Amino acid sequence: MPEHRVAARMRDLEISKAGSAIELKLYVDDEIRGTIQIGHGSFGWRGKKKKTFKKINWTKFAALMDDFR
Repeated sequence: MPEHRVAARMRDLEISKAGSAIELKLYVDDEIRGTIQIGHGSFGWRGKKKKTFKKINWTKFAALMDDFR
């Protein structure tokens, strides 16, 4: 069974400010799989070999999670 690990980094103690975010780096068996970025206005995902985040706003993210089964 693969071992999962998450490393967290926070740029500012208050994410209500523009430009501040929490980053979660996701690892499986010590290999990075991607990064989640949680900010004031959006949720973002960047795969391990990607340079930019794919972002969606919180309203769209909530709808996506409500439909997820």
